[in-house]
Amino acid sequence: MRGAVLLFVLLIISSISWAGCIQGDCHSGMGVYVYANGDRYSGGFRGGLPEGKGVKYYANGDKYLGMWHRGLREGKGKWIIARRGTYIGHFHRDMRMGQGTMVFLDGHKYEGKWLNDLPSNLPTSNAVAENVPASEQRPSSTPNNPPFHTPETAQKESPVPNNPPFHTSPSHKKLPNCNKEYCDEVQGEYVYKDGSRWVGYFVDGRPQGNGTCYYSNGDRYTGGWSLNAPQGEGVMYYATGKIYGAVWNRGKPLRPLQKKESFEALTDVAPHRDKAVRIWAVIVGVSSYTHMPALRYSDDDAYRMYAFLKSPEGGAVPERQIKILIDEDASRNRILKTLQEVFYQADENDMVLLYYSGHGLKGSFIPIDYDGFNNRISHEEVFKIFNKSKAKYKVCYADACYSGSMTAMKSVDINTELRHYYHQLENTKQGVAFLLSSKGEEYSLEDRGLRQGVFTHYLIRGLKGEADTDRNKLVTINELYRFVRWGVRDYTGNLQTPVIMGNYDRHMPLAMVRKQR
Repeated sequence: MRGAVLLFVLLIISSISWAGCIQGDCHSGMGVYVYANGDRYSGGFRGGLPEGKGVKYYANGDKYLGMWHRGLREGKGKWIIARRGTYIGHFHRDMRMGQGTMVFLDGHKYEGKWLNDLPSNLPTSNAVAENVPASEQRPSSTPNNPPFHTPETAQKESPVPNNPPFHTSPSHKKLPNCNKEYCDEVQGEYVYKDGSRWVGYFVDGRPQGNGTCYYSNGDRYTGGWSLNAPQGEGVMYYATGKIYGAVWNRGKPLRPLQKKESFEALTDVAPHRDKAVRIWAVIVGVSSYTHMPALRYSDDDAYRMYAFLKSPEGGAVPERQIKILIDEDASRNRILKTLQEVFYQADENDMVLLYYSGHGLKGSFIPIDYDGFNNRISHEEVFKIFNKSKAKYKVCYADACYSGSMTAMKSVDINTELRHYYHQLENTKQGVAFLLSSKGEEYSLEDRGLRQGVFTHYLIRGLKGEADTDRNKLVTINELYRFVRWGVRDYTGNLQTPVIMGNYDRHMPLAMVRKQR
């Protein structure tokens, strides 16, 4: 029987106040570097400069997630500008260049071409935009382009009404006006006294059955309706952008509506067969949600996990055996497809590993394109992919609610240590183990003092070697669980209790401890 080892964790490292490389390889690999001015970068390096994918936290509160080249922002990325808004688009030589979208905190948006960090069609009349002198303003490419607003000027120039206009009926067919005529067992329209409008089915002259209600405050509901309120299955589209599907009773949600979604099953991926023991990994980090609260550390956590797996302590996983998906790349379809493409290459000697950091709901992970109802990734879907993989060992590190140091050291012989790690892994019995960050009714807690998840704080300490109680330079699953459980319960006053379950080999190694000289 092939088993899946599921470990639910959050990997968050405290911010450091000094300058220098604090983790990994900050010259030609994956690492974390803290600058003298307080900036912090986590991601790829080449020649001592940021290169490839990475995330940088600026001392002024800004955050950039995306591609780098020779230490500059280059290619596609996301720039969260403190107290102003968010830019998603292309960069060249550290400036916004090419196609991109800037969404300001007040909701105003500019979408189009950028040149030298400015919109290419910025109107000459808006000299205050981005604090650019009037002499440097460029003429509008089209007269009808809306002005490029800053948060400071948008309120004065273009106030947004409190009640957006109603949506029009999705049907082009003329429906009867049920305010003026009696409607029974027909499709019709009805306007309530507060201005809300029902477009749907009628029984005995009243709105009842399936249809859509366009509320006067800009919300919209589609689904079952009775006694002038949502009834039965339906989806509420809030004016704020939130979407919530539920089973309703007299306008109140009873339980979330579970939507069954399918995914394209890949059949053309063959196992990479040989006698060697290999680790195949997919790393997922989602923080910049649209329809869920944004998370602070998920993207950075993913890069840290990537750096750990690339290090000797994590198995020195080769580049071709590991994929990383961050924010916009972490959509439902992309995650499921990548899991199949990577995991199905594993043979009967190998380990497959999924790291997920982001939001979770009961029974599911939440990718970047979740809209409040569509695009969940159910645990069942992940299990199916795990089960179809031929790997002997199956591990999932994840931080999601409802889940039920790398300091540089001199080594005597890294290759010998790695061979020992993989040898011990090869001699481990296959099985099933669930190491969960908390009980099913508990939340996984974060702590401002630690600046990370409490579970992660003790988990990462354990993986670095503190859990190696027998001092054999290997951290086993049983050692890690005992260390983490004691630490988390003690720190949280028993509010959070990690648990372990399943049929597993208690000696299965999860990390190696580097020897020092």
